[in-house]
Amino acid sequence: YNRGDYCTGYINNPTEPLIYPYFQGHKGLNVGKVVSINGKIAQLLIKKPLNVGDGIKFFRNNTEVGNAQIDKSSHFKPTKNGFIQYTSFLGEVKAGDDVNVTTDSVLAENILSKLRKMPIDISITISNGVITAKFDDFEFSSSQILQTAINNALDFDDLKAIFSKTGDTKFELHSFFADIDGKYFAPKSLLNEFRRSFYQKIREYILDKYAKDQEITLKNQSLGVLKVKNNSNCFNNSTIIHQDDEIIMVQTDDPSIAIKLADIVDFVAYLPQIYDINEIDYVFEKLKAKGFLSLPIIARGEDINVLRTILQNKHVYGVIANNLYGFELAKDKKILAGYGLNIINPEFPIEKIMSIEYDGRDYGNNFVYCYGNFPAMTFSHCPNKTTNGGKCISCGLKNNEITDENGNKFKLRYYKLNYCYSQMLNSCPINALKLIKTRKIKRIFIDAIDKTLDQTLEILYAIKTNTNINENSTSGYFNKKLV
Repeated sequence: YNRGDYCTGYINNPTEPLIYPYFQGHKGLNVGKVVSINGKIAQLLIKKPLNVGDGIKFFRNNTEVGNAQIDKSSHFKPTKNGFIQYTSFLGEVKAGDDVNVTTDSVLAENILSKLRKMPIDISITISNGVITAKFDDFEFSSSQILQTAINNALDFDDLKAIFSKTGDTKFELHSFFADIDGKYFAPKSLLNEFRRSFYQKIREYILDKYAKDQEITLKNQSLGVLKVKNNSNCFNNSTIIHQDDEIIMVQTDDPSIAIKLADIVDFVAYLPQIYDINEIDYVFEKLKAKGFLSLPIIARGEDINVLRTILQNKHVYGVIANNLYGFELAKDKKILAGYGLNIINPEFPIEKIMSIEYDGRDYGNNFVYCYGNFPAMTFSHCPNKTTNGGKCISCGLKNNEITDENGNKFKLRYYKLNYCYSQMLNSCPINALKLIKTRKIKRIFIDAIDKTLDQTLEILYAIKTNTNINENSTSGYFNKKLV
């Protein structure tokens, strides 16, 4: 599947704009050009003849202008430069357009004809008239006693021929061993039925063994990567500022707001737009033990080194890990599993922010995403670069927005480590502020990204007074409705 020729992928740059700026569909491979057009028939000069069923596209200046499927009416003839072939087409095709093959019917048929089978080693023994077949540690014996042979006793070749017939099973015979005493006879119908039953039993044995191996693997897998040693009970000594022992954490990407919130709420999550070590040091020196650094959902290549350097800072008390890499990088910090991990089980043994998709009523001792324009999508490729032919427009990380066909506006929030990324924030905020009391939510997470200080204080006032904010919002999964 070729979206636009070839590139170095992520080898040189893990955020390389792999999305081709001209088109996002399958481009195929170039095989020639259009020589002339006669009505809706194109004359092609191609490297080799196209087969019936092949699919082709026509391109002009990196823009798709037509397509065709080769049928029986298409004919060709050799020339000194390749082959001339004629085909009908759809679109606005002109002489000089490129011809690309997108579907190779012969190759596709060839691939589909190849059946992948599992090689098996089996052994057969016949003792006291009972035939037993063995695969791995599994044995299967016939229920019928074989007859003593008058003549034509079963031999090695007879049995191998029978068990080599794997038919439409998922197996193929790799090696065969037989230990027989040469005095028994069985009709082929009985042996064929035995073989079919044996191969079915082998299939069940393999599937059962795989399931048990997986179960053992899961049981033996330590949750140590998630259960950071000094992570337990890291919120138990928080400052309680609301009745009923509520704990509030507010996330912001504004450093000045983060510092001011430290005097108002229990914890502040700082999600920088630029992960600058000096600014982070300044902010967290002010936040002290109230501050948690939110790690981005996507971080790759040199981004990891940027974060590793930042997390060596003694002022960074804890982190919110929105992807698994955060647990390794921040293993010496207090860690809160973020909403980016989408943890939907409230009993999962780690301090966490519950997934916004959790639709139960038992929140346990977990933070609950009660308000915010949730990041519906994180782009690993910068939309500005993509729409600018893969070139940076030096936007200065200025936030943008996109509008869907219904007129809904989605904010694009940019952030930078070593590379630039962006997130599409949901146009309609999740708002469960009125449900905090009735659902007995004790740990409240407020996502105030893109909010001013006054707007953030309005949200906090609504929590304190058990009121709501007058705005278009959704309760999301709190009432089992899609966000």
